[in-house]
Amino acid sequence: MSKRTRYSAEFKAKVAKEAIKGEETLAQLASLFGVHPTQISAWKQQALDGLTDIFTGKATPQKAHEKKIKELHAKIGQLTVERDFLAEAFGKRLTSPHFQYQSGSIAGFAKILSFSMALFLGGWSGSQSIAMTG
Repeated sequence: MSKRTRYSAEFKAKVAKEAIKGEETLAQLASLFGVHPTQISAWKQQALDGLTDIFTGKATPQKAHEKKIKELHAKIGQLTVERDFLAEAFGKRLTSPHFQYQSGSIAGFAKILSFSMALFLGGWSGSQSIAMTG
């Protein structure tokens, strides 16, 4: 069973551009680039269809990219607030001298959670000291 060959967008654009120029036949382009002539025709048609979108203003990949960036920045802000809230909540609860917690440390959170599970399951004695620095 053969695997499909995946071509990069740059390669497809290069082949489609050569096909649009029309300086060589599809058969010549196929042998030059190692792609079936039907595939070259399909890429050429996609390129020509995309041209109308560019001139009508429908093709705005930059705006879509900027929108996605704004969404991701909002998510980062939300997660930062949640992390800070949890760090503060754990910091207030765990006031025992056995804890030296460094705020914002993922390793610290993991140690707190493992300590909580050990305490819950009865495997922790008060004489044990846990350093919560990451």
